[in-house]
Amino acid sequence: MIKDLYEVYVAYDKQGKPLYVGQGASGRHKHCTSGKSHNKLLNKFYFTHEDDELIVKKNFKKSKSIYI
Repeated sequence: MIKDLYEVYVAYDKQGKPLYVGQGASGRHKHCTSGKSHNKLLNKFYFTHEDDELIVKKNFKKSKSIYI
């Protein structure tokens, strides 16, 4: 299905503060927890916090993600 090829995702800190909202091909959210993101601030957060402090939720509707 086409919806399985595309995702909208949000990376949060443990307090629930959104750090990054992204969209792209299925699996694109993985860059948030790789330390190899194109986003320097997201990489900095990844390397300066514990592994479980970055939470990624996916499968948002594009229309909802603009309100986050």
